[in-house]
Amino acid sequence: MAAALRRISFSASSSATLRRSRRHHLRLAGRDDPLFSDDAAPAIHQSSCGHPRAVNNLAIQALIAVFTDGKAIVDECSTCAAISEVMTE
Repeated sequence: MAAALRRISFSASSSATLRRSRRHHLRLAGRDDPLFSDDAAPAIHQSSCGHPRAVNNLAIQALIAVFTDGKAIVDECSTCAAISEVMTE
């Protein structure tokens, strides 16, 4: 993760900006209901330091964890699994 953060040239985004972006992209994909639980999104933001590329990497890993577990929404458990997976790369 540290190597990925060094390559990022974007500035960090606020939690509110990332929340709006996430909602916008989910609506574009045709989903109106939440995909991330109230505790998952802040954990992703905090672990990524708000860097967009890191946020995306963690969100993708969390979605993979959710799919693997047969769940419908990214929760704290899935987020922790994603953070562990990305941080060990």
